Amino acid sequence: TLENNSYPLTPALQKGLRITWKLSRWCNYDCSYCGVMVFSRRSAEQQAHAFDHYPVTDWIAAFQRLQKEKVVVKVLGGEPFMDRANWKQLLAGLLPDPRFEFDIFTNGSWNADYFKDLPHKERIGLIVSYHGTQTDFEPWRARLLKIRDAGFNVYSVVTVLAPENVAEAERFRTVMVED
Repeated sequence: TLENNSYPLTPALQKGLRITWKLSRWCNYDCSYCGVMVFSRRSAEQQAHAFDHYPVTDWIAAFQRLQKEKVVVKVLGGEPFMDRANWKQLLAGLLPDPRFEFDIFTNGSWNADYFKDLPHKERIGLIVSYHGTQTDFEPWRARLLKIRDAGFNVYSVVTVLAPENVAEAERFRTVMVED
């Protein structure tokens, strides 16, 4: 029954928690259409990274204190994989706990070899974006396939559609369907 116009959550959702975490604004791309100010490195005048505020060990401890059966962490930002050492340490610290899953938005510019020894990569879902103004398609595709072959789940691939790249977007769609 619905009381006071409320819609109860399913039991599975009641036992879980979804977190959206904007890790940083760091990005290795400089897309003219991006509405988010992004920064390619640390400096006094630029945006700090989440790991500047608290060390990775504190973040891991905070996440582990969550009393839920399932915790899905959606990670946004510039490019989450830019702070390789801290990001890898965080993932390696949380993935052994079966409660944690990650949905990560990335441009796929990173090297999967660096993350090959992460445990339970099957609980990392990637939403990978292709930005034709920042990288050529074939090198991006090669990195994407390497990421997939390294055991990461690629949930989705996306590209920006604009009048000037309709043909490129159609090629992107065709190749991605084949892959």
